[in-house]
Amino acid sequence: MEKGLLRREHPGLLAAMLVLGTAPLLGNAYAWPVQLVYFILMAVTLLYYWRKAGREGQFLVPGRRLFAVLLLYILTATLTLFWTVDINNTLMGLLQLYFYLFLFYLVSATFQREQMEKLVGIVLFSGISVAALGILSYLLLKNQRVHSTFINPNALGIYLAMVVLLALSLYLHRPRKSRLLCGGIVLLGICLMLTFSRGSLLALVFSLPLVLAGIPAGRSRREALARLVLVGLTVIAGTKLVMETAPYLQQTQWAPDLLASLVRSRSFLPSSVAGRWSFWVVAAKMIADRPWGGFGLGNYHRVYFNYYNYDRFYSRYAHNHYLQTAAETGIPSLLLFLLFLLLFYRLIYQKRTYVREPRYFYGMTAAATAFLLHIGIDFSWDMPAVTMLFWALLGLLVAQLREAGAIFSTYRSTRSGRWIALAVLLFFLAGTVQQAAGEWAVSRGHRALREGEKKEALRWYSVAAAINPWNARYHSYRALTLVSGEEGKPAERAQAVAWLRRAVSLSPYNDYYHLRLGQLLWQQGELEEARRYLSRATFLGGFKPEPYVALGNFYLSRGNLPAAEEVFRRGLQLADFALVNAPDELKRIELQKAVADLHLGLARVYDLRRDYARAARELKEVLQVFPGQPVALKVLEEYRKTGKI
Repeated sequence: MEKGLLRREHPGLLAAMLVLGTAPLLGNAYAWPVQLVYFILMAVTLLYYWRKAGREGQFLVPGRRLFAVLLLYILTATLTLFWTVDINNTLMGLLQLYFYLFLFYLVSATFQREQMEKLVGIVLFSGISVAALGILSYLLLKNQRVHSTFINPNALGIYLAMVVLLALSLYLHRPRKSRLLCGGIVLLGICLMLTFSRGSLLALVFSLPLVLAGIPAGRSRREALARLVLVGLTVIAGTKLVMETAPYLQQTQWAPDLLASLVRSRSFLPSSVAGRWSFWVVAAKMIADRPWGGFGLGNYHRVYFNYYNYDRFYSRYAHNHYLQTAAETGIPSLLLFLLFLLLFYRLIYQKRTYVREPRYFYGMTAAATAFLLHIGIDFSWDMPAVTMLFWALLGLLVAQLREAGAIFSTYRSTRSGRWIALAVLLFFLAGTVQQAAGEWAVSRGHRALREGEKKEALRWYSVAAAINPWNARYHSYRALTLVSGEEGKPAERAQAVAWLRRAVSLSPYNDYYHLRLGQLLWQQGELEEARRYLSRATFLGGFKPEPYVALGNFYLSRGNLPAAEEVFRRGLQLADFALVNAPDELKRIELQKAVADLHLGLARVYDLRRDYARAARELKEVLQVFPGQPVALKVLEEYRKTGKI
């Protein structure tokens, strides 16, 4: 009996349910350790199917041409390892991309109707749970844009839009059998509205006709349209009710207006549109510079300031995945991705009449289309839970065609094919284990450092660097730990310099490594080289004030007052942009300290020139940023006592 039970189990379904069911609840799986767990689960699952294919002498590849183009796209991204500007970022990006490919293959090649229904069920359950938590957070915690268990409202918005489209298709095709689901759709819709994500709502609206396309024309479609309108009105009324109720539960006086919250006219042009345009211009500059191979997968943010527009905008992502793909992996890679999508949509359009479950088929098509529209104006591709859902839906669409006999999918398992597949799986698994082991060693190092165990921390950082020698961050950790605290011995500083040089060579567009290396070289007395690295750090850091503080102080120490003044003033001109982009209050305080240091540097320049009035003005600016700053207070008091001001 036990053996029979095991035979009925479907390892691929269990893996997919675990991934798609938990990812939305775990910060949309943005944290790297969470993704690594999913990667290991996927690798083990596919090794099971690899072994099974060997025993049975055949393997499934639904849509051979489709998979060939997809593999070519993956190959072009993999080749960027040879010219990437940060090899570890590219390795991380490749692990994600391989995972999406494996998820797509697993679902498309092994799922049948039973597995499809179960997976859709867990997606709906997870989506409704996330929506309910989001509504509760708006009611009980704070009446602002909802992000629920996600890290960003826009990412939550498009995820909910995809689940709404899928659920609507199931409901509208069989309304009498899906009344409970209608309540879930209302919850999903209310939470989607509370994200106030304009792009997500537009993607939903433009994809909605695909849901109705699966319903026969005539009375059935008219009835479906009427139910759709009724659901929409219920969602709007429910959203308005939640927004009006929240202030009473939170004992506040302010209830935002629904339409004003959705439109957000004050920020639409100066922030949303202008910001995206700036990100796209940066991507276009990158593409123009490296059109064929890009800068390596995952490196848009790494080279951003090398091409930025000297404005207040910065983002890790281009807010347009198509442009970001071309910038990171080259135009040929983008064309292959677009060709894959073209072949995919042509396939499902030509074979749509074969489908036995149109209520699933059209809902999935609409949800996938909404995602592809949204990644043209936002960074939803880089939110793993959303992208996992997209690739799973593509796989389910292909699986439905495969099960209906619309596409040929069974091929003889050859020895060479099996060994190539095994090599790819082992590369994926080895890369995942390497990343996981490195991060574990670093976490031990961080813990030792918090406990004051410098030698122990250095040992763990060195272990991490040995496990993953391509991670520049690990080399910087051990370098800065070695010279932390006291000034350190010359031999230690020399070793730290060597490790930071390694970090710079692995990530040559990283401003932080240039800054720290320049400061260490300055301490070593290697002044010209220190100046070059510090100057490069100001360029790579964009509007970050810290490199300007270091370079200005360097010139000040050399007596080059004109150069010091120019650097300090340039840093202050850009500092407001850095403050606007501060991710949290702690970082904002760090930036304010750097701004104060820039003013102190200028005050020192004017003091050396005996221009005490201007020096005093700069010191007063310091006190505006940090009231009670001891250095500024002391110097100003000295000026008053000596009659300099």
